[in-house]
Amino acid sequence: MVITLFRLSIPPEQEQFLEEKFINRSRLVDQVKGFISFKLLKKTQNENGLEYILMTEWETEEDYKNWLNSQDHARIHKKEGAPFSGNKTELFQVVCQ
Repeated sequence: MVITLFRLSIPPEQEQFLEEKFINRSRLVDQVKGFISFKLLKKTQNENGLEYILMTEWETEEDYKNWLNSQDHARIHKKEGAPFSGNKTELFQVVCQ
C-alpha cells in the first residue's frame, strides 16, 4: 500500500473555498483500480495561514501512477481546476499498520 501527501498552504480567506471544493469533488477517483481512500486534513494550530494535507491511499504505486497519467485525471483537473500549484506530492510506502 502507498500513501500520497500533497501539502497546501493557503491564506485564511480561501479556507471555505478549498474545503467546499474537496467536499463537493467529483469522486471519479473512488472508482479507479487500486484507490482506497481520500482525506483532506487541516492542521489544527498554525500561525502562518492555513495548512492542509490532501492524502490518498492506493493499493500499489503503479495504481497511483496509472491514475496520475490517465485521461480521467487530466479531465477532472481541467474541469474542477487545480488552483493550488507549486506544491509537490510526496509518495510513501506503508511499512506497517
